[in-house]
Amino acid sequence: PSDGAYVKLLRLLHKDQDMRSSLDDGTLFIIPGFEWKAANSTLRKPPLGQSTILRLNQFDLVRPMRMPNLRGKAQLINYALWSENEDGSFYPTSFQYGAEPFVLAKKEGLPRFWPAFRGPWHSRQAWFEEADAKGCKLAVLRELFMFRVTEPAFLPNIEDLAQDEYTTFEQAEEEYKSFQRLLPDRYQTHFSVVTVEYFSSDAYEECVENATSVSDTERKLLCEWERFKSSSHHRQQIPYAIRGSHNVTSGDISLVAQGSADRLDRLRNNAQLWEGPISVAIYIKHRSEIEKAFNFYKMYSDDIENVTFHFFFEKIVSSRDKLYPHNYLRNCALNFSDSEYIINLDVDFVPSKDAYRGLVDLIRNDKNVRDALQNKTMMVLPAFENSYEVEEDDISTSQIPLEKTELLAQLFSRVEPFHLKKFSPGHGPTNFGKWLAHQTGTTYKIAYEESFEPYVL
Repeated sequence: PSDGAYVKLLRLLHKDQDMRSSLDDGTLFIIPGFEWKAANSTLRKPPLGQSTILRLNQFDLVRPMRMPNLRGKAQLINYALWSENEDGSFYPTSFQYGAEPFVLAKKEGLPRFWPAFRGPWHSRQAWFEEADAKGCKLAVLRELFMFRVTEPAFLPNIEDLAQDEYTTFEQAEEEYKSFQRLLPDRYQTHFSVVTVEYFSSDAYEECVENATSVSDTERKLLCEWERFKSSSHHRQQIPYAIRGSHNVTSGDISLVAQGSADRLDRLRNNAQLWEGPISVAIYIKHRSEIEKAFNFYKMYSDDIENVTFHFFFEKIVSSRDKLYPHNYLRNCALNFSDSEYIINLDVDFVPSKDAYRGLVDLIRNDKNVRDALQNKTMMVLPAFENSYEVEEDDISTSQIPLEKTELLAQLFSRVEPFHLKKFSPGHGPTNFGKWLAHQTGTTYKIAYEESFEPYVL
């Protein structure tokens, strides 16, 4: 690293609020890398400061570190900006395929390196691709740099490796293609959505002044809707438009749900039974739906005080857009939930009585459960439904079995496992028979089967 890099970075992290916020939001801060332009035994010590790098570059003695697979003519780092004496400790940049820079990042949420890569090919490049696919933003740090002291002579020659059947260049290329095929679908760019990140600011002052008879928040949303309609964006999300009052603490659990404006009444049932935070994404495709959502909120605000609302705007530009975009909304509610743990739930479902307190206590007091969740175990919550037709307007928590003993008493006369008759692969792997008979222990193991779509902690 360049001279004093550690102290400079600590100072930046302490003083630069923008940098800290960007790190929290998943920005990767690129630290430019340099190397000697030619092998030169008289230049053994690396340059220590930016001014030295710039002077050596003038004499054609150093160059930016090579990235042999970098595609395109655009500069990832833009060294002209890096060398300018401008205000600000960093500047933004864009992803390029084949890049493999050094970065400063917050460890939490980073992708892990693909372990199947061996040898000198693609290993860091693939990690950088996955970080981009996950949505990490990029910026370049000014003044700091890394310097390659010597040529990496310790790496074996490709020609030598080509004689080894386990580590050929061709096999490395196949492994890289396999990695690209297996990048998780949730990272793909078709799920990327424009996010309004300044909603709580004063950017709506003029719009708010010109509106009447509604709350400031509603005015701002109506203003944002008009901007969205005249923009080129297909979709837009506004997180935390209305914040719930629940104070999220370590080990907390959020219900994560989504729905359209005409189904908001079902949230009341959830809010009555779930004492913890609820993160819900509301689907909006007409201005009137914003007004409907706020009429509901004003009428029942005391009942739903723990609910945080995120608004998801979409334009109907094709026949496909007429179908309800479940997963866009699920992503919105999930991404902007604030708790350590979540339960994904559709608003048609409500949790059992005292589920929030019972689950929080379970995580806090049962080390086996905590360890399982930390090791990516999903805890399936068995789903049930009425076995008879119920008018939607007549649904209330008084008609719902709220404890396991009540549910067992009504089983198959009034209640049955969800969709077990209509589509058994959806929830059949839950193994309802085992759950119904289960008397001891907190959990039992089940295995994934194709088309399984449970609700999980």
